[in-house]
Amino acid sequence: MTSLSPRDAKVLTYLRKAVTDEFCPNYRQIGAATGLLSTSQVHGALESLKAKGWVRVTSDRRRGIELADPLAGKPTAELVAMRKRIDVILAGRVY
Repeated sequence: MTSLSPRDAKVLTYLRKAVTDEFCPNYRQIGAATGLLSTSQVHGALESLKAKGWVRVTSDRRRGIELADPLAGKPTAELVAMRKRIDVILAGRVY
């Protein structure tokens, strides 16, 4: 799986904050929040995220952007790689 470009990462981060069950931002809102200057740039970023398996864009409803389930396939390895390492000190025995 290919890694995310800085532009794709910005859009994905914004979508994770903005997408809810009732609300999904439109292309202009995504562009304004991420610094993309045109709706075609937003469209390109969404197509890239779609091709990489991070989002689903559906045409059957308005503003049909859905985040892919991180536990349902390809994105899992990328999410694991993005997590920060946490060191934990253990006292006692671990079985």
